[in-house]
Amino acid sequence: MGDDMALFAADEELLEPSFRPINIFQQKFSPGVWGERVADHLAYRIAHRKGDLEAHVYRIILYYQLRESDAVYGALVDLFIVLNGQGTELRRRLLTSTSSVLNEACFRILETWLEQGPVTADLLPESRYSMLTGNFIGTSNLAVKTEKDVLPTQRDVLDEAQDYMNSGLIQEAQRLLEEGVLNEPHREDLSLELLEIYRHTRDADAFSAIISRLGGYPEVALDQWGDMSNFLKNNKL
Repeated sequence: MGDDMALFAADEELLEPSFRPINIFQQKFSPGVWGERVADHLAYRIAHRKGDLEAHVYRIILYYQLRESDAVYGALVDLFIVLNGQGTELRRRLLTSTSSVLNEACFRILETWLEQGPVTADLLPESRYSMLTGNFIGTSNLAVKTEKDVLPTQRDVLDEAQDYMNSGLIQEAQRLLEEGVLNEPHREDLSLELLEIYRHTRDADAFSAIISRLGGYPEVALDQWGDMSNFLKNNKL
């Protein structure tokens, strides 16, 4: 349990309930009806919303705890597909932390995918646990979509950040929002979401760094940025 729990490490005393890792990561599952029901529920969620990042991460951790090698591999493949080249740090942490249950060939294929981009479909070992590989064809690489594919090519930064937060991955959400604010400083919704994370993590260093990279406060939510500066000065960790 130590490696997978490290994925979601956070100082929970500083976080409100909505920012905390969800309880499934605190539980240990053993083979049987309960584990199968959770797996079925997660598969149902993914079938109805392929971009449900929370369900994908739950599924990987569940199968890892159950020590089901092929299931972990299939769940990782689905996550790699749905992130479509994004979320590199999340994919790396999950792959590394579940490597002990993956066979060597599957680990190397996913490692290559992570570092070099999608591999050719004919090199990808099949898994009956992968729910999404049927939406891809093996021409130049796996990430060529069929006309029937319904996965979005680009998710909004805010939606992706909220999925990270729902999964307890606060640092990933923070980094994503920081890049979003740098790229789209006119978006008030991104500023407000990022400021909310700073309020809960009290990360004064990260706050100062983003202000420096922006060259000052962005043109939106000026009062809130100023208030956050004062809050962090008065509430240093």
